[in-house]
Amino acid sequence: MGFYNNLCPGCMNEVGDAEKCPYCGFDMKSEQSAPYLAYGTVLAGRYVIGDILETNSEGVTYLGLDTITNNCIRIREFLPVAFCSRLQGELKPVPSFNPEDYKKYKKDFLELWHKLMKMKSLDFVISVLDVFEANDTAYAVAESDGTMTLTDYIDEQGGILSWDVIKEKIFPVLDALQMMNEHGLIHGAVSPDTLFLCSNGKFKLWGFSIPAVRKAGGALVSDIRPGFAAIEQYANDMPVTSATDVYGFTAVLYKCITGTVPVDAEIRSAQDTLSIPAVYARELPDYVLAAFIGALQVKPEDRTSGIGMLKVSFTKEGYERQKKQAAVLAGASLIDPISDIDGEDIPAANPVKPVVVAGASEVPVVKDDKTSGGISAASTIIMSASIVLVMVIFFVCLSLLGVVSFNFGSGASAKVVEMPDFSNYMKDDQYIVDVANSYGLKIRLEPASSDEFAEGVIFKQNVAPGTKIARGSSVILTYSKGYSTVTLPNFVGTPFTETVYYLGKLNLSYNIVEKQNPGGKEAGHVASMTPAAGSVVYEGTEITIEIWGDPPANGDVVGPDTGSTITNSSSVLDSIFGSLSDSVSGLGDTISGFFG
Repeated sequence: MGFYNNLCPGCMNEVGDAEKCPYCGFDMKSEQSAPYLAYGTVLAGRYVIGDILETNSEGVTYLGLDTITNNCIRIREFLPVAFCSRLQGELKPVPSFNPEDYKKYKKDFLELWHKLMKMKSLDFVISVLDVFEANDTAYAVAESDGTMTLTDYIDEQGGILSWDVIKEKIFPVLDALQMMNEHGLIHGAVSPDTLFLCSNGKFKLWGFSIPAVRKAGGALVSDIRPGFAAIEQYANDMPVTSATDVYGFTAVLYKCITGTVPVDAEIRSAQDTLSIPAVYARELPDYVLAAFIGALQVKPEDRTSGIGMLKVSFTKEGYERQKKQAAVLAGASLIDPISDIDGEDIPAANPVKPVVVAGASEVPVVKDDKTSGGISAASTIIMSASIVLVMVIFFVCLSLLGVVSFNFGSGASAKVVEMPDFSNYMKDDQYIVDVANSYGLKIRLEPASSDEFAEGVIFKQNVAPGTKIARGSSVILTYSKGYSTVTLPNFVGTPFTETVYYLGKLNLSYNIVEKQNPGGKEAGHVASMTPAAGSVVYEGTEITIEIWGDPPANGDVVGPDTGSTITNSSSVLDSIFGSLSDSVSGLGDTISGFFG
């Protein structure tokens, strides 16, 4: 074991000449099997190799020690045994070795871990500390915090977790997962075995691998988790997207709630019987059950489209909004109030079939467009109606989020449509694209600061929901870019036109008030500002600017005046505005554009 033969490979404690580790019981006479690195191997002059923690077709993860910080670490080695093996310390190609495949997968490995290292500040991802190349391959070093998996934690807690515990312990991981997805990283293996409880009491994500092992049928043996893997991971012709992680994460929640692993997606695609037993379902709020319906759809096109939307769907507010939207989509015909002009009414959306409720002991989590063998559609509807009809309808509508076809009935498309409500949707939600395509709308997304709405959430639209508009109309949706603040500069004594320019650059609106000039003050310059210079305000805040008017004609000093609004401006303001050049007028238009 080289220079570090006094370290136990099983726990990285110093054990001296002991043949068995007194801390973990590791047999100190054992050796690491080929093709893996020998115990005590030192990488990059500081990282000592210990025992194997996990392997897959992409590589191996070792327990390690950072000799500089003296901290235990995880060391991930790119070692695709399908293409190479290690003999006497050197990587050698196997007979079927394709050097280009090796280079491609190695490049993917480095790209993955470099991106993760840039995200090491995320609270809910195990931090990546170093990435480097050596020994004709590549390595990633990560913290070793987190020895208990979520699987172990669930068992320790009696086999299931309460919804309150799930919200506190598991849901925060969604923030990290969303950040990863937004940077082009799909985890593809979110499961109770890739979530680790760390020393700070938080669960963190681990189990990262290159995309090639998150799909079946490739050159590398797939490493996907049955029950938690989405159907697209089994199919070569279906892309892995953010919806894949939506499925995996929600399947984890299903395991937490019921104590059982969901039926595998491949089985569900042939015969879907997945449901939440009533003993657990009755403990959950309606909006949670509805969110499960959308997120555990087998087909990715039927599923909640992304992590941002998943977060919204697991809130009561999101549920109420979806109910409202679903009620509109499934409602009666929308009568065109100006049909005498275009001669057409707006047909109702295509009717949808209700979810088949398997029995009073279960709550279904998927929609089913077919009746069971031997049962007529009419009988099924009657059976469903005998159970809580209103809830079934809600589940139907909510399961259709992102699924409903906005195609109108056969014949010519309606010329007038009713403006949907996009508020609280994420700006990249597939629903917006679907509505735009079906209604023929030209949608433009514009960012704006907001201290009320999370980043990416739509909070304003220029056409009110329910308004009748022509097909092909342009619609502006404003989404939050988060809130940001501005420290006000000191504009006192600055020319008015220059002040307006900088206020526009700072995304601040303004209200101009003329102040009576007592004499000796330069007309057209800022006399005072409210809030005062140095104040920290939100972008978009209105700043009141007082500017000096004309001095007394005879040079006398006059008493103070409270000023008047710009609508009662004196000749000074008139001359300022009247003398603005075309270029400055254009600047005014630009500034106005900041505030819509």
